Amino acid sequence: MTRSRSLNGWYALRFQILARDKFICQYCGRGAPDVMLEVDHKIPVSEGGTNEPDNLITACVACNRGKEGLRQSLLYQSTRKSKTRPLKVNEDIPRQIEQLLKERPMRLKELREKIPGTGIPVALTRLKYKGKVEKLGGCYWGLSKNFQEKLSPLL
Repeated sequence: MTRSRSLNGWYALRFQILARDKFICQYCGRGAPDVMLEVDHKIPVSEGGTNEPDNLITACVACNRGKEGLRQSLLYQSTRKSKTRPLKVNEDIPRQIEQLLKERPMRLKELREKIPGTGIPVALTRLKYKGKVEKLGGCYWGLSKNFQEKLSPLL
């Protein structure tokens, strides 16, 4: 009986977090029913995080699986008492990424060296879902073939 009670408590908390975040991924801004959403810890329990609502966040499966690079940028949110908001990315970063990838495919590390600031992984994820970039073999990112075809008349 205690197992079902604890599971019911987790499902209730999970729904509470999803409703608080308006069923929208707090990393990329996509929402249900377009993506599968999960509730995860901002600071993992293994690193001292708790199961309190302030430490839980709504994320789509894609963002949740690739969030290790985002974890540091989210640490400030764990100390705030206000509602969690989607990460804002400087609007110049996606344009800079597109310009760099026009020249040649690059690794994330190279992009971080050439573009100042944070938010590059988030910008790459957003560009990927817009169909502009794709992840190539060996951790390289490049412009997608469809996007290159759209650009070719402009070049």
